[in-house]
Amino acid sequence: MADDFQIGIAGTFDLQNFGDLLFPLVAEAELSKRLGAVKIRPFAYAAKARPEWPFDVASVVDLPDAVADLDAMLIGSGHIVRFDKSIAPNYAPPNADVHHPTGYWLMPALMAQQHGVPVVWNAIGSYGPTPAWAEPLMRTALDESAYIAVRDEDAFNTLAPLVNGKTISRVPDTCFGVSALVDGARRSPEYEAIREALGLDEPYIFVQATNRLEAFGAFMRQHGDRLSVKKAIAVPVGLVLGDSNDQVGRLFDGLMTLSHWPSPVALAELIADARAVVGTSMHMAITALSFGAPVFRPASAWGKYAVLSQHDSVFEFPETGVIDPDWFEACLQRRGPGAKALANKLALERYWDHVASIVKRPRDTSKRANAVLSGFGPRLPFALELQADLERGLEAARADLVGALAGLEGTQQAVEAAQENARALEAAIQEFASRLEAQSLEVGRLNREAEALRARAAADAAYLAAMQKSTSWRVTAPLRWAKSRLDGSVGAESSILKFSAIAEEQLKRDPFDWAFANNVFASSDARALAQSYPHDQFKTVKGYDGEKGYEYEARALIHMGQDEIAFADGLSAQWRRLARDLLSPNYRQAVSSLTGRDLTSAPMEAYVCHFGAGAAGPARGPSREDHDPCILLQRSLGFRGWRVPQHPAFEGHERSSRGSGAHRGQHFDSRAVRHVVARGFEGEAGDGLAPQHERHILSRWRGEYNVAAG
Repeated sequence: MADDFQIGIAGTFDLQNFGDLLFPLVAEAELSKRLGAVKIRPFAYAAKARPEWPFDVASVVDLPDAVADLDAMLIGSGHIVRFDKSIAPNYAPPNADVHHPTGYWLMPALMAQQHGVPVVWNAIGSYGPTPAWAEPLMRTALDESAYIAVRDEDAFNTLAPLVNGKTISRVPDTCFGVSALVDGARRSPEYEAIREALGLDEPYIFVQATNRLEAFGAFMRQHGDRLSVKKAIAVPVGLVLGDSNDQVGRLFDGLMTLSHWPSPVALAELIADARAVVGTSMHMAITALSFGAPVFRPASAWGKYAVLSQHDSVFEFPETGVIDPDWFEACLQRRGPGAKALANKLALERYWDHVASIVKRPRDTSKRANAVLSGFGPRLPFALELQADLERGLEAARADLVGALAGLEGTQQAVEAAQENARALEAAIQEFASRLEAQSLEVGRLNREAEALRARAAADAAYLAAMQKSTSWRVTAPLRWAKSRLDGSVGAESSILKFSAIAEEQLKRDPFDWAFANNVFASSDARALAQSYPHDQFKTVKGYDGEKGYEYEARALIHMGQDEIAFADGLSAQWRRLARDLLSPNYRQAVSSLTGRDLTSAPMEAYVCHFGAGAAGPARGPSREDHDPCILLQRSLGFRGWRVPQHPAFEGHERSSRGSGAHRGQHFDSRAVRHVVARGFEGEAGDGLAPQHERHILSRWRGEYNVAAG
């Protein structure tokens, strides 16, 4: 009739789930008692129609054309306020213009408010947090609502920070009023047909056809014949959640099943007349409690089932343990509505009285002018969620680009990743822009941010494209590839030092600790080290140690006790490889094996030296007793020769390339001395360890060893 109250209700009424299908029926029954002729108009993702469905359901895509004719809009009930996507298996919006999951609850509320239709949050539940992008929409929807009612503390705590002081009422789940659907004197024809088909002429136990009932099945197989109630019927309560006869097919002998899924009213009647119910469904339990049937459920964390914990006829049994038959029989006899169930029914009477008074209020037609949101509103969550996703993506892309640019010289893969990020970001921005083309000034701020993001991404992409087209980029491609090999980004990283040449050498004891270690470097590595000898960060070191003066230049390679390369940006790939080798456990193990001392935790430093003409460094004469052992890594770096003091350690290796010289030391070709370990060099001031402009790398373990490599 045209004079009927037209009341919308938004939720998941297109799912085969007992509780979801009860909400519109209970609302219609309660409001009809108070308002007379009432037509409840359910809205969900998918349209449904009789006789395949218990009642007609309209799709939310049709709501913009219907909302202006509504006298009120109810949201829920159920676990409806949520932002995750996993509502039910394969549950999705009817088209890409409907946001998931706000399209079936938040958007109907906002759309109704834009038309001046009062919105009632119908004893709702919630699941999960509210994301930051959705908070402005939630605040608007709650501020403009006529009545906010929640069924549990989780929902209250979810909405409380968003209501700006607006009252939130705590009310029972509306299914505690399910008795409004069941005629106490006359049952439905569908229910009577089921009773006759199954022979339900004596008390029976209603069993939810679900899993997690193995303990109950074992109990019935062993003790079922001892119970005062002999019959049991298994019925799926939520097909969408996986309930089926297959779940209980072999639970115990004599368990009856139905060949079809009954309507929600017939299902409520089956539960109402049961001697007891067994299962996990919350709304099955609420229906049983409303009619005084005891509820048996497997023990678990309460979560949303906390509403059941206040009822003294809800009994838990161990999910995997043994059920006591005497306990079960005693609980089976506790029939009749409890005090809490009766109190819930009275609270719902007051709740529906208040909802009816809201429906009867005159409509605020002044808000019809804002009906532009009817077309735009369903797309607003997309814009806000996409903006949040883009901001997160932009931060990630910016970090990727900064990292790629900083390490551009080292890896081609980083550049390609940055390009891919830029392309993905540009594609996301294009999609974002296309979705916002039809939006008004209300989302202008989002458009400006999108333009800024697009310009930044385009600039980054242009920079990368220009760089890759440059001659220097193409010319240095082989070097980048080689460097990536050395840096370990392509294949496994190789060592420049041959640790075995050090570790496997024999330490000589006479006249002090010393040894030769040959083949420490490969020839190609030696040439590369010589050609890329460092030229930065050198400092002049000069002084007088009481025996002689000295002056040389030194550059840190590894600071004392540190585990990273000093001034790595100024070093070639070969020198960074050498430094990493010195930092590696393999090097410590090799020197420990050679010297017979545990150097695994000793602090170490390494530095590069440049000695001038005749420089010998701090004197290490025989009068000093604190000689640090030193390792001379003297695989040729392209130097012609070395000047060393006369000493048995070098006998047989003297190959003069410049004559005898003015000092006691002789010259020998560095290619003949691959790796020398000595306790110190006994010589007079002026005995040189290096010819003019020769260079050294020194690494030292404090209080333990000095290591010098040429």
